Amino acid sequence: MPDKIKISLVVLAGRDRENLKRFLASLVQVTELPHEVVVVFDVQHHGTPDPLPTISGCEVVGLKFEGDKRQPQMRNVGLKASTGDFIWFVDDDVSLDPNSIEQLMLLLKDIRDTGKIGAISGRIVEPPSFDVRRLSRPIYLSLFRGAVGWFNYDTFSFPKDKFQLVKGTSGTLYPIVPFVQGTSMVFRKCYLDEIGGFDEDLGVGYASFEDSEPCFAMHRKGWLTIFCGDFVLTHHKLPRIGGNGRGYDDYQYSSYLVRNYCISLLKNKYPSFTLALTYFSVFCVVHVVRVAYYNLKNRHIINSVAILWSSLICVLNGVKMGVSAGREAKWKRLNSAV
Repeated sequence: MPDKIKISLVVLAGRDRENLKRFLASLVQVTELPHEVVVVFDVQHHGTPDPLPTISGCEVVGLKFEGDKRQPQMRNVGLKASTGDFIWFVDDDVSLDPNSIEQLMLLLKDIRDTGKIGAISGRIVEPPSFDVRRLSRPIYLSLFRGAVGWFNYDTFSFPKDKFQLVKGTSGTLYPIVPFVQGTSMVFRKCYLDEIGGFDEDLGVGYASFEDSEPCFAMHRKGWLTIFCGDFVLTHHKLPRIGGNGRGYDDYQYSSYLVRNYCISLLKNKYPSFTLALTYFSVFCVVHVVRVAYYNLKNRHIINSVAILWSSLICVLNGVKMGVSAGREAKWKRLNSAV
């Protein structure tokens, strides 16, 4: 009889203290406990870490992180401290469904011996921030829009006919997707360790792509990312740690979005080096128009030339930052926690 799979649940805490309390209240209601819970506190924004509950049969530990809105670094701290076979990363602004870990355990048993699978995305229940009917597929890398993901699907409604599938030991078919979302993502720990965890080069600005980028790195190893809607959490969609928002009216956000997209694709040559350059180049051209259109439409600014020029400059700054950071890192992924 194989040993029971150990799940490490890693939580990033850095928002209002009530969020962590709500998460912990949902945790004690689950039908099956993880092997351990690791809470990584962003001390700068959370303050002195809260006392954590004692849960019978589950070790709960709190770790301090001294930094400034560094999601990849925080995840690497949690990765280094974790001892499970699989790590489920979540944020503190979520609530777990009571059977979420039980369902995740069933999934992991089904794919444990399928060595090709390195990452898993589950169902994220949240209100849509856009018209999801416009999506050609729920999770994909768009030539024009970059990483597009809508994860609020159950197993039965996910359109498997639009994706390649991988079979678990039970015969269940799981759709292969290009990336996960940081709100809820599971990694096979030994694979995440092997690629070097999360790329800390992406821990700036809104830290765009810091969650999906490890899937690009795993792709180079031949490891797959799948979707399974059987393990579920509710995302309350609060502002990111530190209050960072994202919007095309924020030129700095757009610059860092371009920067991190450059790093994510080109460091990992994802899906290939030629396609990485193609995806990134087309995205940059379209993003100039996208940012300019958004600002002209929503900010009621008459001087369209100035808006177009500002949009072009913010994208070019992002390209410059991305290429400079890539060169400085010698196009290698960075992890100070290993």
